[in-house]
Amino acid sequence: MAKQKRNIYQPITASDWFLYNLFNDEDFASIRKQWQLEINDVDQGPGQEAKQRAELEEITARYTKILQQKFDVTEETARKGLVYIEHNRTLNGHRVPVAEIQGDRVLISIGSSTRLDDVIDLWDVWISLLQSKLPDYDESLQKENLSKEPLLVFTVYKELRRGRTMVDVHNAYLDGTLHNDIPAGNKWLEISAFRKYYKRTVKGYINRP
Repeated sequence: MAKQKRNIYQPITASDWFLYNLFNDEDFASIRKQWQLEINDVDQGPGQEAKQRAELEEITARYTKILQQKFDVTEETARKGLVYIEHNRTLNGHRVPVAEIQGDRVLISIGSSTRLDDVIDLWDVWISLLQSKLPDYDESLQKENLSKEPLLVFTVYKELRRGRTMVDVHNAYLDGTLHNDIPAGNKWLEISAFRKYYKRTVKGYINRP
């Protein structure tokens, strides 16, 4: 049975559930709604950016204090609660890994609370996208499964080094005479596919694939 993909925006740990219930408390939600109304009333006209930022911060600081006093929470928690919406990572943002490209690698940084599932959750939506931008990225390699012919490529390499042609090696592969431990092959029936598979596998490892 295929593993069901977890919704990364939903609470998981006990800490997540505490924040979820706190931020969805009726009184907390009411204060957040009042904050949102005041934020939306701030003049957003052009040329007033500095004034807008100051006014937004004043409103946010005021409501942060209200939440701190009413719920006895930290300033950080109060501010999280103000910006909390159902579909964001406010609940578990401290566990979210960070991924960025450095040179020819994607570097993934994790925090003390990051779980394996948090990295897996980020893979499809971000890490794989970064990986596809690497200079030597080959999409076909992402689809490879566990090799069922572990000796094949190395044997082809050795036979080519001995002077055999790829056509001869491919024929030996098909009739089962390439190596005692390699049965007759039925996966790479066309020599073009056989040659492409070999070159793709050894690319970057030998000088002349």
